[in-house]
Amino acid sequence: MVHSPLRLSPLALALCMVTSNSQGVELSPQVITANPLGSAQLASPSTVLEGTDLLQQQHSSLGETLNRQPGVASTWFGPGASRPIIRGLDGDRIRLLRNGVGALDASSLSYDHAVPLDPVTVERIEIVRGPAALLYGGNAIGGVVNTFDNRIPDTPIDGIQGAGELRYGGADTTRSSAGKLEAGNGAFALHVDANARQYNDLRIPGFARSAQVRDADAPGSKHRLENSDGRQDGGALGGAYHWDHGYAGLSYSRYDSNYGSVAEPGVRLDMEQDHYAFASQFRDLDGPFSSVKLDAGYTDYQHREIEEGEVHTTFKNKGYEARVEARHQPLGPVEGVLGAQVSRNEFSALGEEAFVPHTDTDSFALFLLRSEEHTSELQSRRDL
Repeated sequence: MVHSPLRLSPLALALCMVTSNSQGVELSPQVITANPLGSAQLASPSTVLEGTDLLQQQHSSLGETLNRQPGVASTWFGPGASRPIIRGLDGDRIRLLRNGVGALDASSLSYDHAVPLDPVTVERIEIVRGPAALLYGGNAIGGVVNTFDNRIPDTPIDGIQGAGELRYGGADTTRSSAGKLEAGNGAFALHVDANARQYNDLRIPGFARSAQVRDADAPGSKHRLENSDGRQDGGALGGAYHWDHGYAGLSYSRYDSNYGSVAEPGVRLDMEQDHYAFASQFRDLDGPFSSVKLDAGYTDYQHREIEEGEVHTTFKNKGYEARVEARHQPLGPVEGVLGAQVSRNEFSALGEEAFVPHTDTDSFALFLLRSEEHTSELQSRRDL
């Protein structure tokens, strides 16, 4: 009989030495549960990105900005088009909101359709997963991405304040500029912002390969992802009036972009969106409700797919969405919010790739969120 010596890797040997020379460590218990109200004592299914963290992770698209967050990936389709994927779900299963209401577009239909939003204009992003997403629509089974831009200032502004940003560099040689200015006298508040971005074809190692080339071994452009360049511009004007127990305001924003589709050489997308918003809140009320909040938005969106200078397909989506939330007075240890949401949108696609029929959609929903101190939360929603 031949005996072979026992061989241990350096890592296994180090673990054996640590185990033999150390005492056991007792870990504190961890409670993991769904927590729509965000209690600090429980694991919350939401992520907030703001301030310095948001500034350091900003990219040219919303999907790339959130790509490093837990459970979030990106549908990256070149520097011009990218949408978030949450826990493997994408498309219409992920709701994209602007200040609590939907901003209509066509990004859920195809990966090369961009989200008409420049992250540089956003001050806060909330990612909602799990049961809490139920409050924002029955189709949001994958999650919700809610962006806040303060274009309707929700707190009083006294004086003048502003910020600016310039960026240059990256694999696509991005050149971007953005700035905002806010002013107020404690009652009236005004917000103005503008941004512009240009980028070249993306530099890559080796040769690019196109899905349009039948021969998989045929090389494409060397060190360059062809037709991935583009530009985008935008701006907004908003204002609000504040009083002791609330505020009301309006805003208008414009988004315009033109970028290439990396899947189809020579195809470019020309995108435009106009968005009108209204927001108001009443606080410290007497009666059954302590506060009432209203958010509403109207969006007019279209993009044209251009090939060899001719428009082949035009996608249009316009409509409105409004949402009201009323927090009732505490009933013993129980607190809660009642709400309603109504929306209407008209979608159409005209041209060679009009694979989706003209669609008019109306929806109305009621929802309830209640919480009892030191107990689990319960929430429900009914779409009508």
